[in-house]
Amino acid sequence: MSGACYVCGGVEWITRVGSLRDAPSVGVVECRDCGLVVPAEVPPVVVDYATGTMYGDAPIDFVGWRDTGAADNQRRAAEVRALLHAGDSILDVGCGSGGFIHELKRGGVNAFGIE
Repeated sequence: MSGACYVCGGVEWITRVGSLRDAPSVGVVECRDCGLVVPAEVPPVVVDYATGTMYGDAPIDFVGWRDTGAADNQRRAAEVRALLHAGDSILDVGCGSGGFIHELKRGGVNAFGIE
C-alpha cells in the first residue's frame, strides 16, 4: 500500500498474513498508527453496483452470482452461527452479492451487509 491511510493519515503499513478471499493474489496491510486493515492494492475485479455491471459488461445476475458460491456461503454461515448468541446481530462489510448474509438470515440470524 502506498500513500496515506484514509482514516488517520498514517503512512507506515505493516504487511499482514493472508489475502483477499475473492482475489488471493492481493495481500492485506495494516496501518501502523490506527490499525485499519485494507487490501495492499486495488483488487483486479471492479463491479459497478449502481449499474449492475462489471467492467461495463452486461448486467450481472446477482442472484445467480450469490447462488454460485452457495456451498462456501453455507460453510461460512455455519461457522459464524456457532459463535453467535441469541439476539446477536452481524454486519458483513464487503458482502459482495450477499450470499453469506442470505444464508445467515435463512438460519434466523439478524444479519446485514454492505459492499
